[in-house]
Amino acid sequence: GKTTQTQVQSMFGAPTVTSFTDSGLEVWTYDFTKMSADAISYVPVVNWFGASSSGTKKSLVVLFDKLNFRHSRTFSHIKSIHLRGKYSSKNAKNT
Repeated sequence: GKTTQTQVQSMFGAPTVTSFTDSGLEVWTYDFTKMSADAISYVPVVNWFGASSSGTKKSLVVLFDKLNFRHSRTFSHIKSIHLRGKYSSKNAKNT
């Protein structure tokens, strides 16, 4: 059988974002982010000038038909780096 909205919500909880497509499908988006400070953020004095963190972002997008059954789903996994202070301006010049 097909997965219902109730079953998806019991597995993942309430979606981060809910929207609709032009054709009337309901779209539920779940975002799961895990970030942690990099070692440079803990170095005394150096961390006054900036810090960095890295981690992953996972997104699950589920589309439901008009009968509230799962129509389709997509999953993405992205590595993420966040730079602040002097590190971010240095990085911006190199990109």
